[in-house]
Amino acid sequence: MNVKVSTFMGKTWLRQREFQAIQLLETNHSYDHVATVMGRTVMGVRMMASRKWHAPLTKAGPTRTARGVARLMGVSDHVIGRWIRKGWLKASLFALPHAKVWRVEEDALNAFLENEDYWHLWEPERMTDEGFRAWCEEMRTGIRFINIIEVAGLLGYSRGSINRLIHSGHIKARKRGDREWMIRLSEVKSMLISGRE
Repeated sequence: MNVKVSTFMGKTWLRQREFQAIQLLETNHSYDHVATVMGRTVMGVRMMASRKWHAPLTKAGPTRTARGVARLMGVSDHVIGRWIRKGWLKASLFALPHAKVWRVEEDALNAFLENEDYWHLWEPERMTDEGFRAWCEEMRTGIRFINIIEVAGLLGYSRGSINRLIHSGHIKARKRGDREWMIRLSEVKSMLISGRE
């Protein structure tokens, strides 16, 4: 049974329709798309979402949930949560009736993807959206990161030796997560060339 729960823009939202609209927004559909599907005005959808998320109405660009970003990038929700907590990926916390949800603005996601300091954290080929994948692959043409095991194999050293070279500053590396070191393949190749000369 549908229950009337709220009225915006002169029309009453039924609980089931409100739930459907929120589900669409949480799966990264735009306000315009949700308004069309629901047969509402864009402002009506924005006002309903604002009330449900206890968030101010803004003219900010499109947003994605943290889970939506995880699906886009082919990583786990936990990984996205860590990036947000560390301040690498900017996000805003919105309160829903049953939970709190991180939302990432498109501009913040683009800034994260364009920042070379974070390129070791993700791989373009894992992107699930073809357009995003093509853009990221073009942006990062020829740039690839490999882990300590792969570096050790290429250089013929033990993992312990690679770790010591990283800590002494002889190999530039960046951490992915809390433990895994990632090294640019181009740097390893230059070490191989200089070692042969």
